[in-house]
Amino acid sequence: RNHPKITLYRQRSIRGGGGGGGDKPSPEKKEANMTAEKDEKTNASDALSNCLLSQFRFCTGGVGLGVAYGIRYKKGAVPMVVGGVAGSVADLFYGYTIACKDQVEEYHRKQSS
Repeated sequence: RNHPKITLYRQRSIRGGGGGGGDKPSPEKKEANMTAEKDEKTNASDALSNCLLSQFRFCTGGVGLGVAYGIRYKKGAVPMVVGGVAGSVADLFYGYTIACKDQVEEYHRKQSS
């Protein structure tokens, strides 16, 4: 069986003018390079976001302690809310400094380049 040749892409040639200046990348290549660089930064940002948002231990503990305190000493939702907010701040701090240290370093490396 003889199948026709299917071309999936068209190769473009870059023609240089006189004077040897033919190594200029096309606008499409510049845009592709910028898009790839932006994707790398976005991937680092997404990885860091996912890691930081997956920290929940201190928030859960803060809410639990707030509920216990609220039942035992002070009625109402205020101790639970305060415990949850304090736990969330502790989760972000723990994630940024310990649990997600590799993602933080990669994010800063991508942002500085």
